[in-house]
Amino acid sequence: MRLTDIYIKFPTQNDCLTFLEKARWSKEPLCPICGYAKFSPVGQAHKYHCNLCNRTFTVTSKTIFHKTKLDLQKWFYAIIVTIHPLEDKSVRDLATEIGVAKDTAWGMQKKIKQHLVTEPQLLQAIDKTLDYVK
Repeated sequence: MRLTDIYIKFPTQNDCLTFLEKARWSKEPLCPICGYAKFSPVGQAHKYHCNLCNRTFTVTSKTIFHKTKLDLQKWFYAIIVTIHPLEDKSVRDLATEIGVAKDTAWGMQKKIKQHLVTEPQLLQAIDKTLDYVK
């Protein structure tokens, strides 16, 4: 599996967000703060306003991707590499492949491993979707 394979499957950030919405919410967004299902779309695509707690949220709110500045495709790649370590890849190798500092790659792998234990559903959905690419 290569990073380019993920960019082929998800060419844009918008494609990644659309996929995450389907994987996380199935049909309608749920507020990650209060769990309420009544929302109003905010001008920007993939952004919502909860009609109960009055908070604005996106599909990445309260997830491993919350406030990330890194392309979601790179996150997806790091998830696959962490879940399925086919080669003896070091954190430095991952950092070089996705174009980040070693400490950033280390932090990503640490978060991924934590979320595999605490909230594995979203990561497993990503893994399952990219399964054919392996």
